[in-house]
Amino acid sequence: MTRISKNEPEIIDELYEFYSDRKSRGDTDEKIVRDLYDWINITNLNKKCIFQITNHHHINTPKYALILGFFYHYGIGTTADESRASYLYEKSANAGFALGQARLGYCYYKPIGREKNDELAIYWWKLAADAGDVNAQYNLASCYSRGIGCTRDLKKSFQWFEKAAENGDLDAQVMVGKCYHEGAGVMPDEKEAFKYYEKAALNGSIRGKFFAGWCHQQGIGTKINHRKAYSWYRQSADGGDPSAQNQLGVLYAIGNGVRKDYRAAFFWYQRAAYEHDSSAQFNLADCYRCGAGIPFDMHEAIKWYRRSDVNGNESVKETLMELFGEDLSIEF
Repeated sequence: MTRISKNEPEIIDELYEFYSDRKSRGDTDEKIVRDLYDWINITNLNKKCIFQITNHHHINTPKYALILGFFYHYGIGTTADESRASYLYEKSANAGFALGQARLGYCYYKPIGREKNDELAIYWWKLAADAGDVNAQYNLASCYSRGIGCTRDLKKSFQWFEKAAENGDLDAQVMVGKCYHEGAGVMPDEKEAFKYYEKAALNGSIRGKFFAGWCHQQGIGTKINHRKAYSWYRQSADGGDPSAQNQLGVLYAIGNGVRKDYRAAFFWYQRAAYEHDSSAQFNLADCYRCGAGIPFDMHEAIKWYRRSDVNGNESVKETLMELFGEDLSIEF
């Protein structure tokens, strides 16, 4: 085993805090794994060494089982083994650790290393959520919203989204905004909707920035301000949100909040279209059909109309009917 300067439990405690901190701020497992590799390099250890340390100490310290399970889950310092990972998550969960309970719920939901059981996913997420685990709170809210493993209950869904939002979860802040906007589990309130969308946006949520832009464009809970709409859409679009990319194209096409620029509109429609946004695909087709920002090309127009139709855009058939009448079998 590689020689180390710190005592071994101290290393695992640091790992546990490392994992806990990143889960609480909403990092994905993929990002946690990348950051963990960076952390391991900084400590001058290696993956196998840290795995061996954790494996040695987890027997008498159940919370360490969570970290060992994560190593088995993603093959860090050992061969990936989802069944072993799930068993170790369960050991941590049964010992009362909320992070382990949240993990075990995910194993039942996904499933990972065991048979899928949405009811048990709900059970473990509820325990973790009651203990303050923000990821479990969000997952529980999502299940109540869709009736997964439980009876659909929009009021409970809102309550759990709100708790997760209060605990700093950006996705939950967006969802609370949507609940207020749509009156899902709570009385409709456009000002509250905008407040939560803007809060998520200011905290860095790409999706929150899109909705903040939408509110400014449509006057939802705030005054119409096309320049602010453009600013939020641009930030969200640069972050990769297809809906924002499409709306940014719309602003360029009509010249709201920014100088009219059909080439820029085409650019943003195209980016969103390749991400399967049906509205952007329709708008891109219009650009090709009208020669807006790109040379006229009916072949490309029909191709993108078709893709938009496949992705559920109900406006496409009417447009194709106007172009070709009853003959909708045009090949491209």
